[in-house]
Amino acid sequence: MDKKLSYDKILQKLNESEKQIRELKNELSDSQQHLKEKSEFELSLQNKIADIFLNEADEQLFKKILELALEVTQSKYGMFGYINDSGAMVYPYIQIGVYEQCGIKTKSCIFYPEDWTGLWGRSLIEKKILYSNSPVNVPEAHIPILRALTCPIIYHEELIGHLHVANKSKDYNEQDKKTIEAFSNYLAPILYMRIQSNKQKSEREKLEKQLRQAQKMEAIGTLAGGIAHDFNNILSPIIGYTEMTMVYCSEDSDICGNLEQILKAANRAKELVKQILTFSRWSESEKKTLNIKPIIKEALQLLRASLPTTIEIKKSIKDCGLIISDPTQINQIIVNLCTNAYHAMEPNGGKLIVSLNEILLSEEDVDVLLECKAGRYAKLSVTDTGHGMPKQTIERIFDPYFTTKDATKGTGLGLAIVHGIVKNHNGFIRVYSEINKGSTFDIYIPIIEDKTKPKQTKIDRELIQGSERILFIDDEEQLVAMAQRMLSYLGYKVTSFTDPLIALKMFKEKPFDFDIVITDVTMPHITGINLAKKLIEIKPNIPIILCTGFTELITEEEAKKMGIKELVPKPFLQSQLSKIIRKLIENN
Repeated sequence: MDKKLSYDKILQKLNESEKQIRELKNELSDSQQHLKEKSEFELSLQNKIADIFLNEADEQLFKKILELALEVTQSKYGMFGYINDSGAMVYPYIQIGVYEQCGIKTKSCIFYPEDWTGLWGRSLIEKKILYSNSPVNVPEAHIPILRALTCPIIYHEELIGHLHVANKSKDYNEQDKKTIEAFSNYLAPILYMRIQSNKQKSEREKLEKQLRQAQKMEAIGTLAGGIAHDFNNILSPIIGYTEMTMVYCSEDSDICGNLEQILKAANRAKELVKQILTFSRWSESEKKTLNIKPIIKEALQLLRASLPTTIEIKKSIKDCGLIISDPTQINQIIVNLCTNAYHAMEPNGGKLIVSLNEILLSEEDVDVLLECKAGRYAKLSVTDTGHGMPKQTIERIFDPYFTTKDATKGTGLGLAIVHGIVKNHNGFIRVYSEINKGSTFDIYIPIIEDKTKPKQTKIDRELIQGSERILFIDDEEQLVAMAQRMLSYLGYKVTSFTDPLIALKMFKEKPFDFDIVITDVTMPHITGINLAKKLIEIKPNIPIILCTGFTELITEEEAKKMGIKELVPKPFLQSQLSKIIRKLIENN
């Protein structure tokens, strides 16, 4: 009996042991199946994330990743973003269907750190995954958030992005937290590499743009040099003959007044050529203290004659403080802006409104405008009632060669020149435009504190005469004829040549027949520079004036070292040349 009891107990224990083993086997099998399923899920998730990054462009990438996150967390609402260079969180995509309900005009939203609030803001600041199963406070018109799960995306302890999901049909739990954590861990390195790749691409595009810009500027510089040389040669006889004609009329006559206007316009053209060279970095502009009110009025008066009567010009030009500038540059600003405004109002015409007034920018204004300092500014505004511009056009209007006009109406340089001038004055530009309503350009130029009045420029008509012998050389026949008459009128005996080699031969034969030499720089067969060297070898003390429409062959300092006494830019005034000749002869 005892033996049987003992046997039954052993059998019972054995059965219990076998049962426990079976249960353990079942548990192990379940555990292995769970691990297998989990591994397959995670592997599938990794593959899906990788596939999206490999195959989707930036505009679709954030949408696809968010849709996948919503799927694996069984959520109905979400947003996915990255940190930009400014430290702001950018959400290129917020789940579709939200825009209409929230009144969001664009699919991209940007939040700076100071705007990181609530559950998701705390998640970003603390770099922790958080969830809440209570309704979240949201702004008015925002889609209701009943429960939310928010996850910062971290790579090497650096916050690089954010994944936020919400409105799951049941409560979020620790398992959801683990799921989104795994999602984030797979996502982080790939997102980081994509962000870095985009930065490098953006930097490369920026460098390529700078290279293209430099090449364009080089082309402009080459073109400007050629234009300057030819245009100044054209202006020289205009200015020379006008000055000589003014001698024969009284200063208070209408004829003299007309000639003075021609001379002013020619001198303005001369300064305009200088400004083109300044823009293309061939020369520096000469700035002085000036009052821009009369310059603007004069420019508008000239523009009125060239604009059609369909354009009504309204102006409000008030007194303002003095600025440091080149008058030609201010004239260029007016001409370019008003010409653009005119083209914007073709063919039906409209109103061109130009105003000038003084404005005081406070520290609060500076915070908004960023680019400027607090203080007094001359504010020049040019408004048209034309067709207006879309945002993408406004962003490019100051790029050289960018134009929306056809080839007969614009080169794309006008506004680029305006922008360069304003920046060179430590000023800034604001542009406002609406389609079919028109555009406004506001130019702000700092006012200086100097209260002294600028000197009024007056045409110098004083001529200093002489009787010496001048050798004049230039390959332009019209310039030679003009100079012959101009210098002869001053009393000088002039021998002129259009061929520098013939002039050199004459000088070799009779070096003491000449008291001074005036020669052009750019000529066929031999340059004025090499000609001057040979003349100095023959007669070391001969005063030489080198005239040039434009040259990069020699500077004034280099000319003086060679023994050339003066480097005079074309077109020159008769009064200016008469004083230079007299000074050199007397010094010699």
